[in-house]
Amino acid sequence: MTTAATTASKAHFDRQYQTHLKHLKRKGLQPKTIDAYSRAIRRIGLRFDHQIDSLTEAQLTDCFSELIAMDAVAAAGMGASTGDLGRVSEVPVSRCEVWQA
Repeated sequence: MTTAATTASKAHFDRQYQTHLKHLKRKGLQPKTIDAYSRAIRRIGLRFDHQIDSLTEAQLTDCFSELIAMDAVAAAGMGASTGDLGRVSEVPVSRCEVWQA
């Protein structure tokens, strides 16, 4: 991917991300929940070069599974329990809305 395309993808991602944060806040979610959801979106954005608009459910499932596994390894290394991994693992992928309209 060219630098111009990468920059355009990142700019689009950033606009969508800010909109997503506004939606989460308007829903009245708790700050920790908003943090967990937004962190997951940022990590997915990095994984897929900020092009997440057309990800399939299978791609999201694989990505969330990898993120949860990486967090479990990191938590074990820090002496934390897997219960400390946040709320992202509690959301079924079929209900995940990467971007809300």
